[in-house]
Amino acid sequence: MAKKDIIKATIREYLTENISENDFRDIIYGDNFNIFKNNIKSYHSRIEDGLIAKFYLNEYLKHYDVKELDNLTSWNEFTNAVYDKWEDQRTSNQQIVFRRGFEETNNMFFSTNINVASVYGGVLNAYLFNANYPYVLDCKGSSWIDIDEPNIMRGVSHDGKVSTDNVVDFMRGEGFDGVVFLNLYEGSGADVFGPSNIYVTFNKDNVINLTNN
Repeated sequence: MAKKDIIKATIREYLTENISENDFRDIIYGDNFNIFKNNIKSYHSRIEDGLIAKFYLNEYLKHYDVKELDNLTSWNEFTNAVYDKWEDQRTSNQQIVFRRGFEETNNMFFSTNINVASVYGGVLNAYLFNANYPYVLDCKGSSWIDIDEPNIMRGVSHDGKVSTDNVVDFMRGEGFDGVVFLNLYEGSGADVFGPSNIYVTFNKDNVINLTNN
């Protein structure tokens, strides 16, 4: 069974068990979240079992009463309820992105795909990304270490190929305040997750942490 189907089945099973609010919070916030740890399998071994489901449930409870879960019938409806709250804070020029990491610095990578973001270590958060002058590069399905050298970087590499790190270092020197990699296979879960859009900021003031985990 696909991960999404397992999560749907688990949540549906969970919602029919009449668990008290205190028990529910213990499952979500405490160590006893066996309903997720035992039943939800990850796409990739580096993603903790149940990490994404637990993340969304934590966020859901920040904005909704636990009893409102009884009205949900699908995984998409569940995550969309969380997105709706993030969208209320988003302006038209901001993008909702995800990052799993530790300390926030002036050089951070984000993904529009929560699964891609989740393969890294650290705490998972959602952010609003709002670079004023980012360099945008369509990677056309390339791997992060095998990107066609853009015209602005002609002659930098010996074989016409560059990595995300090469691009980031170069664009910082050119005065951009970030990079947007479109259609990029990023990270060790790339073959499973498919291409996503990767956002890089050179200034941590250009992102807003929506979840503060």
